[in-house]
Amino acid sequence: MCAEPLPKRNPNHCVAFLQDKGRHCRMMRVRGEEYCADHCRKERIPCPFDPSHTVFPFMLEKHKKKCAKRPKPQPITFSRDCNIGPFAATGEKQSQAEQNAFTSLVQVPAQRLQQVITKLEALSSTHGPVCEEKQGYSQDTLARIKPQHQMGVLSSKHLMQEASILDRMAEHNLFPQQPCAFVEYGAGRANLLHSLRVHVGWHAKHDYVAVERKTGVRNRADRFHRAQPTDNARYQRETIDIQHFDVSKHPFVSGGDRTIVGCSKHLCGVATDLTITSFVKLQLHQPQIAIQGLAVALCCHCVCDWPRYVGQAFFQNHGLDHVDFSILKLISTWGTLDPKEDIAATQAKRRSKEERRFKARSTKIATSVCASLGAPASTDDGDFCEDDRGAQEPLDIEAASNDCGDDDDEVPAVTQSAPHALGLSREHMVRLGQMAKRLIDQGRVLYLQQHGWNTHLIRYVERDVTPENLLLIATPPTQDKRHATSGM
Repeated sequence: MCAEPLPKRNPNHCVAFLQDKGRHCRMMRVRGEEYCADHCRKERIPCPFDPSHTVFPFMLEKHKKKCAKRPKPQPITFSRDCNIGPFAATGEKQSQAEQNAFTSLVQVPAQRLQQVITKLEALSSTHGPVCEEKQGYSQDTLARIKPQHQMGVLSSKHLMQEASILDRMAEHNLFPQQPCAFVEYGAGRANLLHSLRVHVGWHAKHDYVAVERKTGVRNRADRFHRAQPTDNARYQRETIDIQHFDVSKHPFVSGGDRTIVGCSKHLCGVATDLTITSFVKLQLHQPQIAIQGLAVALCCHCVCDWPRYVGQAFFQNHGLDHVDFSILKLISTWGTLDPKEDIAATQAKRRSKEERRFKARSTKIATSVCASLGAPASTDDGDFCEDDRGAQEPLDIEAASNDCGDDDDEVPAVTQSAPHALGLSREHMVRLGQMAKRLIDQGRVLYLQQHGWNTHLIRYVERDVTPENLLLIATPPTQDKRHATSGM
């Protein structure tokens, strides 16, 4: 029987012959070559925008115009490193600070950890911040914002947090009667900004700015503002890092006819310090712009950064350096642990679950093997099969589990090695974590107070709603005090 002739090759297609498919490649040839991009033997060079992918030299200019990693035009609010503050170390000093800092408690000697814990407990008893207890929200506020969110049942905790934040902002006069520009830092989906607009009135004469560095955030609240435009209110999303965001350049603010109010829900570590610096600089260098205040729900102290931390003076005045700060950041992760969780029981439960899973898998394999040998599979708990000779070969489940990555059941080193070496109980670890968080917050509070701001740390919801339940509200000094402070 004669083999079928090969189909005629398109002259514009690649000349490479695919042995497994028995035909030529059907991809278009690279310009000036006989092969396609996959089979071309010419050397490729890294993309100048992102070295993780390569490109042919003769296609470089064309690739630059469409590369997804190419630099995008910066918004008018971009001002490089405008919010890092004068206390930020640069160059060699910053590299040295990062090199000496600890990134895991496993690296910290037990003696050094004990010294930091002793300092932490002593400072918390004498210089710890005073937190106001206002854990609640108005049912009217919740009823007003809830119908406007197309969310599921799991979002009820977020709605409670937003309702409480709005009530606390109202108590501290952060909803003035004059036109305002509400700016949400680290906005994400901008749900807080959406709830805020519903709370103050959808058609009220205010402007809204959502600042978020990430792109491609799904289920954004922007769709509500686009679907219901009004002549009085304007909404805009700024895709920019807070470190480079100069709010005074934004058209909603630069005109001087808007009072600015900053807000955020769970603004992570270093972003909080950048936001505080932004408002303090606005107060000092842009006195023509009226500031009503700032409300930030604090979060993720473990990702703070010493060069950009605003409370450096507070730590240094009490004998704590950047290395101690790096240890306190790691200790702060304990603050969100469940004090009632039994680690041993949780670990045993995980191991039991994995053992049952691997046992079921081994039984399935044994049944398949016995079926292929024509022998009946064992039905007892021995996890073996019998071949034609009657030999019993138990399956080593423990070895199978080790081969399949049972390392996931290990307790993380942060909660296993260092604290257990010091004999810390679960409850003690949670208390220390909360102390570390509050000490970091105290540095921020003192920095704001140094520039005349009135500050309040408020526990705005119960811990079972969110363990990150502290809200920082700061209001600037009066106009007379502002002019007196502007020379600092």
